[in-house]
Amino acid sequence: MTRAEPISCELLCQADEPHLQQIYAGFGMLARQGRIRLHQRLLPTDFHQPDLPAHLVDVRASHLVVVAEGLRIGYDVHDASEVNAELLERVDVYFKRSWEEAQVAACAAPECVLPLGANVWVHDAAPSLPAWQRSRLLHGPERLKSGLRALGLDRLLGDRLFTPRLSDLEAPPPLDLPPRVLFLAEAWDPDTAPSAETAAERLVINALRAGCMRALREEFGERATCGFRATPFARRAHPDLVVDDARLTRKRNYLALVREHPICIASSGLHRSIGWKFAEYLAMSRAIVSEHLYMRLPGPFAAGNHYLEFHDAPSCAAAVRRLMDDAAERTRMMQANFDYYRGHGRPDALVAASLQTALSRSEPV
Repeated sequence: MTRAEPISCELLCQADEPHLQQIYAGFGMLARQGRIRLHQRLLPTDFHQPDLPAHLVDVRASHLVVVAEGLRIGYDVHDASEVNAELLERVDVYFKRSWEEAQVAACAAPECVLPLGANVWVHDAAPSLPAWQRSRLLHGPERLKSGLRALGLDRLLGDRLFTPRLSDLEAPPPLDLPPRVLFLAEAWDPDTAPSAETAAERLVINALRAGCMRALREEFGERATCGFRATPFARRAHPDLVVDDARLTRKRNYLALVREHPICIASSGLHRSIGWKFAEYLAMSRAIVSEHLYMRLPGPFAAGNHYLEFHDAPSCAAAVRRLMDDAAERTRMMQANFDYYRGHGRPDALVAASLQTALSRSEPV
């Protein structure tokens, strides 16, 4: 964004879900920097659409429309890669978190659908009147929690209402840490899946994660912190991999663990999405070993430079071994991720890039 005058932005808010907080934080940061003039309207919406596939019935809760200098920009932060026809019809430019080439090519206006970037749950660092207003979109205890977060009062409640903010996520490359690898994850219960297809997907995800965890534990011993969060399903399906100390998997403590491990593992999330962990690793300048990325990220982001790719347990362990043994490559990758995050992943950078891209498409040549 290089305009001399602040850009006028109106947020048409219909949801206040965790997936959207990165976008809201970005707009709030740009407003405080004087780069945009921020307004918002609340548009309470019935999210439930029973005519859609089971995993998309509440997809509206992952949507935000912003009017910037008269241009309508859509943000879709849902895990799944399907392009929402309803949102596409409402906007001039559509930014999609889970941007997958085949899905975009099949939609009604593929030239309008652009990759947004890796999604993460993070709130604006400063108390925010717009955030407090958005809490009215929620109900019951969730409305109260959202209001406390907006006013910064969550910080008085500690782990009872932990809220990840930029200071919890951001860190420079950890050049002085000995090489250790971290892979803590969820074991998804297929019995709670919304369809037979997603239940099968969950079994595949669980099997790959479990295989990688066992391989890393076997090869690297105490240098590998690996396991599933302790849930009833994980205890039944993978009892040898459960992390019994639940304190380690609480959000605040988990983020502290990431800071202690220079090498971190990312596997695909539900619907082959890039999970929150990946964005957290970028923010903390980690060296990343990741399953193949099915979704595209914007900007100069590539396998080999920002992460090493794996497709099964042996290739995961081999990639970790490479980073364990080669301090120069590990350092180079951490620096590359630090630079990418500052240019494309930080909430204000992500939102600023989307505004610049959208507005440049509307300007006469």
